[in-house]
Amino acid sequence: GLTNADLVGIDAAAKEYFEQRKAMADGTWEGYASIDLIDEEIAWENLNLTDPLQFEECEEVLEEMEDDDRPIYMPEKMLLYDLNFNVSNLFLAACNHNPEAPVVLPQWLYQIEVYTRYKHVRDVGFKIDWAEAERADMSELERYWKGLGYDAVPVRSPQDTNMIKVEPPDEDDIQISHMQEWLKEVYDPEFDEVFFDDD
Repeated sequence: GLTNADLVGIDAAAKEYFEQRKAMADGTWEGYASIDLIDEEIAWENLNLTDPLQFEECEEVLEEMEDDDRPIYMPEKMLLYDLNFNVSNLFLAACNHNPEAPVVLPQWLYQIEVYTRYKHVRDVGFKIDWAEAERADMSELERYWKGLGYDAVPVRSPQDTNMIKVEPPDEDDIQISHMQEWLKEVYDPEFDEVFFDDD
């Protein structure tokens, strides 16, 4: 039979196991990010077996990502990781977290465009308002970035993004625009072709 020492050892091993499982779930296991725990080959195979529709949609997103000029680090692994989250909520939470320059990962947009689970976003023509962003689950965004190995949700300045801000034209801009249009209407380039006859 089992001795008292054996039972103490089993109890300690069980505690360690459950602590490790908890740490894996919140992305803090031995300093590794939870994305590092994904074996993409096995996970990809399992996804194909357990959810063929989601697998096909992931394949479609991968094809679109390959056509994009922007390189995406570990695309298959990122898509597998993202399946654990509501990407439309991540998008809204990112906008709420930093309205001037939200950090929106390229694969999020592809997933919203393709996945069946985000059909409701497409049905409204991708129209969202600030009230929705303010209702977003911010803790999910924090868990997402923590699982990627970040201590906090990254913040960018507007200059670090490809976002532009369009400002309404001032009076000078309007006058210059009118002048340019007037010149197009009245200027005849043939007037520039002046020939001098030396004779």
